[in-house]
Amino acid sequence: MLSRCISHAARIGVFAVALSLVILPAQARQVMNRIEGELVSPTGSPPCAFCKIQLEDQMGRSGTTLTSGEGEFIFQNLKDDVYRIRISSDIYEDVSLPVKLNPEITQVTIDLRLRKSETNSFGPGGPVVNRHSTLEFQSKDVVDLYKKALRNRLKNNFEEAARQYESISQVAPQLYVAHLDLGLSYQAIGRLEDAEREFKVAHDLDSSTADPLIHLGEVYILRGEWGYAAAASVNAIRLDPNSPQPFLSLGLAFYCSGMPELAKDSLERALKTNPKLDQARLLLVNLYLKAHDDRGALEQLDLYLSRSVSRSRLAELSALRSQLKNGDSQKDETQVSVPIRIGSTTMRDACQN
Repeated sequence: MLSRCISHAARIGVFAVALSLVILPAQARQVMNRIEGELVSPTGSPPCAFCKIQLEDQMGRSGTTLTSGEGEFIFQNLKDDVYRIRISSDIYEDVSLPVKLNPEITQVTIDLRLRKSETNSFGPGGPVVNRHSTLEFQSKDVVDLYKKALRNRLKNNFEEAARQYESISQVAPQLYVAHLDLGLSYQAIGRLEDAEREFKVAHDLDSSTADPLIHLGEVYILRGEWGYAAAASVNAIRLDPNSPQPFLSLGLAFYCSGMPELAKDSLERALKTNPKLDQARLLLVNLYLKAHDDRGALEQLDLYLSRSVSRSRLAELSALRSQLKNGDSQKDETQVSVPIRIGSTTMRDACQN
């Protein structure tokens, strides 16, 4: 990896590497060539969003980047040379593709193929059900206790709910929903390490659903661990590309790690799935303000203010809207606060834990 040569990589690991990485040392930056590529998923499969791509030169030096939400990627500032693109994934077959650079821009399209284990995972007889992990196959005592725990959790009696879920997990250790709900209860009372463990157990019990990974990403956000939050969110997106929450978490992780373009892409995809995500709109306002794109910031403010807004926020944001509409120049540090609510926990402002 090229983490020693790329300052951003140290912040959130491989998932924080921007799409426009300089992958070679300074002495090699002689010709401004770049590779523009696209990963094409099999028919019926979602785009390979935020997939990791590795580029390797003939000296064995390599760098990584992520695809956009549509499966596109860029490597730029490359020396004229022959490279190799490598892709390794649990879902798709590995790719190792040699690429000879053209002057300035080299276009690459890569057709992905699902691994055989993915295409045959259900077998000819339909899905295999683990009777121990589903509620309908549990004893009446376990089902009754689970219903009591669920009622307590929905009433915000998280301490009592946690004790009940713990009892269920001892009697039925493979019950997926008990571990998932126990993780949510732990998260609500601030026992984040315990919540992390339970979400991992839930994911091990049912790796086909995105929920444990979505909540795992939220735990990492609450701890300010942006790289882990990004990794968990990307894996959740691969399982459920139609859920807005992992896109919001991924956008927040990129936002807090100084990756504005990746953050914008993720937040826009979150809003495309759910236009009511006010947190995503305010994060986009800040991204546009930082980029001195007053028009983009004004557009997001208008959309935000078109919904019901608290009186205190209305005054603040209306004043900013008037300034932008009048063309008043904004200071570089102009930003709006973005409270982030995760479950029953609220972060006073994005990136502050």
